[in-house]
Amino acid sequence: MPTFSGLDIFWNFLIFLLVIALLVATLFFLKKLNPSLGKGEGKNIRFVESYDLGARQKIILLEVNGERFLVGVGPNQISLLSKIEKQTIEAVDLNRFSD
Repeated sequence: MPTFSGLDIFWNFLIFLLVIALLVATLFFLKKLNPSLGKGEGKNIRFVESYDLGARQKIILLEVNGERFLVGVGPNQISLLSKIEKQTIEAVDLNRFSD
């Protein structure tokens, strides 16, 4: 059975801390290079919600400058399905719980 000295344990722990520090630094710099990474939104366009229809199709609700749009996304096409008024969304939410 190999024996470990205190110096071996110290070096292994130091290398472990170095690897963790490099991971944290990498995440920090990735965040600095692309601040919207992970937010799913930009300055004028905000992702609200999505629903998968199949393996390669989905509908996405986007908000652009305060207006909401329902967009269909397929493997080769993106289509505007509808412009949705906020009043319509609020009425649907209220009607859902009226029973």
